[in-house]
Amino acid sequence: MRIFHKRHNCRCLYCKKEFVGFRHQRYCSKQCSWNFRYAEGSSNSKICKVCDLPFLPKRSNQLICSSVCKNKLKHQQRVDAPKQPCEFCGFEDLRAIHLHHINRDSGAGVMCLCANHHYIYHSIMGWNGVSEHKTSQEVINIIKNGREVLNSPNLGVGAPNFND
Repeated sequence: MRIFHKRHNCRCLYCKKEFVGFRHQRYCSKQCSWNFRYAEGSSNSKICKVCDLPFLPKRSNQLICSSVCKNKLKHQQRVDAPKQPCEFCGFEDLRAIHLHHINRDSGAGVMCLCANHHYIYHSIMGWNGVSEHKTSQEVINIIKNGREVLNSPNLGVGAPNFND
């Protein structure tokens, strides 16, 4: 048995036309819905940094409209990023150089690290970039001086100590 929902007389929020629709329906068409959401001067809409089209953000700090634009921006950042030798050991093979974000929240630049030093940094600091015991600068100093690296609690029990 099919249940039919009752339709009501409604007024479109954008074009103010009368239409017959469901009780919760606020617009007469998808075009009116889009026009209302992305109307010029709307306090909710933003302009995408990549494609320059208006969009309605899901978060207050969202600057990009879609995953397609996000991927375009990441690709452009990788192409534009100046890759240099590792800042710790001077390793120069650019295929193994990683750009390490120093402070992702504030956008405070990147460091060029070889794959080994990038792994060592995160094995001490933690993979989410937060450590209970050490600051980012302390970890950088440890890597530069080459000590305490393998005694990190994040490496697990029984990690060999090659510094003796």
